[in-house]
Amino acid sequence: MILRLDSRLRGNDETQTFSGWNWLFANVSAYIRASEFFIAGKLIFTAQNFFFSAAVCSFLQL
Repeated sequence: MILRLDSRLRGNDETQTFSGWNWLFANVSAYIRASEFFIAGKLIFTAQNFFFSAAVCSFLQL
């Protein structure tokens, strides 16, 4: 009876740590995805600004 209870507690602890690792992994992957979107948006914004300024310069040269 004591051994069975001990193994049950140990199994419960393992599942808790496993769910904790899953939670950490999900948060880290979500953070990486959000930062990828942020970096991509920043690059697109910079490229749009560059093309807009190039178009304005070529228009002024005309």
